[in-house]
Amino acid sequence: MSFIEVIKYLAERENIKLDETYLSQEEFENNKKRGLLLDILKESARYFHYSLRAPENEEALKYLLDRGLTMETIKHFGLGYANHQFNDLYEYLKQKGYSDELLLESGLFLQGKQNGNMIYDRFAGRIIYPIFDLSKKVIAFGGRVLDKSLPKYLNSPENILFNKSRTLYGLQLAKNSGASY
Repeated sequence: MSFIEVIKYLAERENIKLDETYLSQEEFENNKKRGLLLDILKESARYFHYSLRAPENEEALKYLLDRGLTMETIKHFGLGYANHQFNDLYEYLKQKGYSDELLLESGLFLQGKQNGNMIYDRFAGRIIYPIFDLSKKVIAFGGRVLDKSLPKYLNSPENILFNKSRTLYGLQLAKNSGASY
């Protein structure tokens, strides 16, 4: 975390309202965009988790249970499922009022070069593993196919929230576990 991010995290944790007038217009806009992207990813994680338990996606839940995961573990890690419809999540988030530009920047979607630049879900048909930062905010996703299609694993692209080389899956859980490394 940057110094400013640490200050904001601590203020948020302690319910202290910060005066953000010290920020330049560019910093203010970046913070606003960052907040909107975090909202999109949080909403998407909820959507994926709910989708995993939907009757039409029982194959995905069965896959995880057959691998020895319990419902408690699935909940603890926030695992989910992105169903096979190519724009299901996109339509859901559009109804929430998010712009195409912001949705594309979130890393959850791709824009096709054909069909009028149609936007479609990057993770369709995959088990979803949310990736959290140290403050337990969803910053990216990993996805795994259930069939033999490739790529077997897919991660969110890097963006203003997610830097693959600076993020370790599950670190937010290990941080408070009392383990020493």
